[in-house]
Order: sequence, then structure tokens, then C-alpha cells
Amino acid sequence: MKKISKKNRGIVLVFVLVVVLAMSTMVLFFQNRTRGYIDVLSASSRFQNMDSLAEIGIEIGKEIIAIQQSLETSSISADRIWPKEKIYEAEGMNLHVTVEDENGKINPNRIFGEEKGEINGVLQNIYNVFFAVTGYPETLRDSMLDWIDEDDIPRQNGAESFHYRTEGLPYTPPNRKFYTAEEILLVRDCTEEIFYGKDEDEEEKKGLVNFVSIISDGKINVNRCSPEILNAMGFTSANVERILAEREGKPLAERDIMSINREAYTRNRNAISFKSSYYCISSKVTDREGREKMIKAYIRSDDKKTDILRWTMI
Repeated sequence: MKKISKKNRGIVLVFVLVVVLAMSTMVLFFQNRTRGYIDVLSASSRFQNMDSLAEIGIEIGKEIIAIQQSLETSSISADRIWPKEKIYEAEGMNLHVTVEDENGKINPNRIFGEEKGEINGVLQNIYNVFFAVTGYPETLRDSMLDWIDEDDIPRQNGAESFHYRTEGLPYTPPNRKFYTAEEILLVRDCTEEIFYGKDEDEEEKKGLVNFVSIISDGKINVNRCSPEILNAMGFTSANVERILAEREGKPLAERDIMSINREAYTRNRNAISFKSSYYCISSKVTDREGREKMIKAYIRSDDKKTDILRWTMI
């Protein structure tokens, strides 16, 4: 047998080392790629779990609404404070469910009727007085209506497309109903402080989002709305105190409000209700790393059924 020379043995050794190094590199590369795939799948699974838990939160919110509706009609001891909030822990994640009553707010979308030029004058008056009562800017009040109405003619303190172009903004009023409450942040003179509220001298000041709805039938439930909205309807401070006190014990009916202030009720009768049907459920999931998933669902619920009107995942 022919012997392999030292030179050839050296070449073979180098070749083997190159092959081994290449294979080792491929193994490391494969391991890294595999680890990457596993991480992606793990993250995907985690996010799917967060999505599923957020969806469960919406179902919990629907149950809260059903239970509350039943309690308020059958028990004088029902908790009548809104919004409703529940916090749960599951699989290392926190679930925060909030249920808000949209019929306890003013819906500017409903100021304008389905027919061109049709105006809900009663609701518009409540809306205007509300801005005066709370001290929000008149420019914001009129600009919100300019955002919704069909024309391009600004109100006295409002703003249409010319204003937004002059300010160099990349958008103009769409002349349609607000699709989300957060869309109001785009309107002239609406700041985050005005919209979300702030802590002022250790006293919380509510934001506009606490008073304004974008999905409801336009009716305002006097058993759920805030003192500011009751004031905007023309009820005096003494009237409001009495309404708040009496509705803690039981839901008020028409005769109760009539006995408190017949004139204010009669003037706003077409915009007043005594039960709620429209709600917003917010379901937020937070994991250990601080990642968040949130679903916001607008609900219509009555004695017969519950429907999801709009569903947004954030």
C-alpha cells in the first residue's frame, strides 16, 4: 500500500478541520435559527393567549352589564356607581375590565339627524350649556360640530378645512360622525389635558372623554349621568343633589324627575331616558414584561339581547 506523505496528511488534516469547522458553524447557525423560531412561536403563543384573555374580558363585561341591569331593577342595595371596574390575574397576566355607560354621556354625533339639515335642538342645547358649565373652550365646542356637519362653513368659534390647512395640519374635518372618542383629539383646541383630564391641586379634573360618547341613541340616562350634565339640562345645584341622593336608593322614574324640576324635565324630555342600552367595554391584558393588549367593544344591551356594535383591538 502506498504511504501517504506528511504533506498530504497535513492537507487532509486541514481539510477535515475545515469540514468540522463548517459543520460546527452550521450547527450553531441552525441552533440560533431554531432558537429564533422557538422565540417567535413562544411570543406568538403568548400574544395569542393575551388576545384570548382580552376577548374573555369582553364576555366578563357583558355579564357585568346583565347582572347590573337585573340588580338595579330588583334590589335597592345595588351598587349604582359607574364606571364598573374589575381586575383579575391569570397565567401571569393581569386583566383589567372597565364598563362605561354610554347613555350617561352626551353624544354629539346625534345632534345631526339622518336627513340633511335635520338638527336635534334639545340635545344641541344641552351640549352647548355643558361646555359653558364645565369651562371647556367654545372653540372646541363649535369645532367638534364643524368636524361632523356636512358643510365647509365654520361656526362662529369653529373651524373647517381652511383653519387646518392654514395650521399646516395633514388633515381636514371629514364631515361625518366621530368614529372613536379619541378622534376628538384631532379637533381644533382639543389637548390631551382637556380630553383625558388631569390632577389639579391634588383634585382630579375629569376629561372630556368622561362626558362625551360617540355611540348611543342620543338619550341621556338621568340615573347614570354626571352632575355636570344634569346642570347642563337646567337642573339647579339643589336639584342635582336631590337627584344624586334619590337615585342611590332606586332608579328614578319620570314622576320623580317631574317632582324635582318639572320645567327642566319638560324642556329636555326628548333627550332624557331612565334606562341605559349602550355601553363601552374596555378589556386590557398586561403580561409580566409590561406588554399590553386591549380590546374596546361598544355594546347594545336590552331586556331581550346583547349585540356588539363595534369591536376594536389595540
